[in-house]
Amino acid sequence: MAEAALNSQVTQWATFKLDKELYGIDVMSVQE
Repeated sequence: MAEAALNSQVTQWATFKLDKELYGIDVMSVQE
């Protein structure tokens, strides 16, 4: 269970990080 919980946290963090990066790219594209 511990490994599954850790994997879930990592997945959520990676998804959040990816969303922020994609959002940042979209914002830069709009500003240009």
